[in-house]
Amino acid sequence: MLTKELLQFTVRKGKVRPRFVDVKDPDLLAVAVDMVQMAQDAVGGAAGELEESLAARANQHRRPVVARGLAKLVQDRVEVEPADESATQLRKLAFEASMAALAAMDDGADFATFEAAVAARLSPPLAEIRHQLYADLPERRGVLGWEPLTAEGLLERYNLALAQGLVMYAHRLTVTVPKPDLVVTRRLLRWLKFCRLVAAVEREGETLVIHAEGPAAVLSSNRKYGLQLATFLMAVPLLKRFEVSSEVELPRRPKATLHLDHKDPLISTLQGGLGHIPEELKKVSDAFEGTEWTLDASPELVPVGATGVAVPDFFACHAERGLRVAVELFHPWHRSMLDRRLAELAERPDARFVLGVERALAKDPEVAARLEAEPRVFLFNAFVSPRALNKALKEVE
Repeated sequence: MLTKELLQFTVRKGKVRPRFVDVKDPDLLAVAVDMVQMAQDAVGGAAGELEESLAARANQHRRPVVARGLAKLVQDRVEVEPADESATQLRKLAFEASMAALAAMDDGADFATFEAAVAARLSPPLAEIRHQLYADLPERRGVLGWEPLTAEGLLERYNLALAQGLVMYAHRLTVTVPKPDLVVTRRLLRWLKFCRLVAAVEREGETLVIHAEGPAAVLSSNRKYGLQLATFLMAVPLLKRFEVSSEVELPRRPKATLHLDHKDPLISTLQGGLGHIPEELKKVSDAFEGTEWTLDASPELVPVGATGVAVPDFFACHAERGLRVAVELFHPWHRSMLDRRLAELAERPDARFVLGVERALAKDPEVAARLEAEPRVFLFNAFVSPRALNKALKEVE
């Protein structure tokens, strides 16, 4: 992800636009090739040396801000060894030994004598201690590896990061998908849930409209949901055709409208990564093994209400009874989505749609009252209880 000082964009007539780069530009490809090679060569060395090399190469380029952005994206892909927690204790011991040696020194003692006195109070040898004294600092940690990509891939990642950087300053995104590929769209909506976002999904003829937002979008200016929106944006370019619109509030600037579509040079980095199944669902599925119910976590669009669309977290299937029951889970950050779903089910009840609601959300008196009116609801704590789910499924006809 790019920091705000590395973002390149223009604002004209209330519209903000990323300054995308040409991924075939020879000059930019040259610097990208160098930076990719630096990352490959850095494995086994110090992270600080790689950072210095990348910074020096970026500063040589005629477009230093773009080059620094590329350097930042390279560093984001580097795996650095964890901090050596023993360094803090080592510094404490070295300080105590130094103070004790200094207190015992004669007034005329030289540095060599002092150094020898310190070394006598420490183990391992002083030279080794000097090397390890600040081993916990980021620049001193070793490079264990990096997630490789090509020079052109780095430029593609840069273009996506420009768009993500602007979305960081948004509260919500609207994604319009004409004639959607259902398989990709289902996975996209599963990814949206993985990002802990809430969404209203509507059909307008053959077009699907997704309104995604953080739960604090209206009442809070907290930027943490901007990061989640930016993470969600990574998956949108997997769609063959799409439009993205959002209102962004850039620092010290008036609000501006961002518009992106499939014609922009946006390439997703998640080509095979949308099949994620949360660990809690795996545990529930394992708990149901050997019972009369089986769980299917395949993403699927289910009509709710008059025009709404839901993507249940999973389906509970009973072969003998021919039942396939949609189960959708709601956590505290899903308050607005739960309100919407309850209204849709009240408008058009669905006997094969079960809601699971985390108890922290159900503590709200207004929510609790509405849940009592819905017959197919079960409560859970942090994780879904197989017993509570099984009880709710028994009520399904």
